[in-house]
Amino acid sequence: MSKPSSWCAAGILKYQFVDQYTSSEYLFNNGTNTPSHQKQPEYNVSNLILGIKTTRLNPYIPTLKAVKLSVGIYNLFDAHYNPIEYITSGGHFGGNSAGAILADPGAPRQYFMTVSAKF
Repeated sequence: MSKPSSWCAAGILKYQFVDQYTSSEYLFNNGTNTPSHQKQPEYNVSNLILGIKTTRLNPYIPTLKAVKLSVGIYNLFDAHYNPIEYITSGGHFGGNSAGAILADPGAPRQYFMTVSAKF
């Protein structure tokens, strides 16, 4: 994770890059209540955030001290992954699903923007 900042004519620029690697893991078997010999694949998710803090609007808005603008992308490379996988015992999904691998898919690429003002 990095959080460097630098000065520019408009204000202070900051960026943050976060990379999360998760190695392969053994699946839990709900039928036997033990870990199985099957593995969930490894995955890697990266996030990027860019931000600027400026005081250039202060002369135009009384009592304004600073404005921050951030934009970012979660799952920058649009990785397809399952953070949770397990072997079902059937139960809630009925007897026919016993032994099936159920997975919770990870979030797709997401974009965001935030604006905040300090008075």
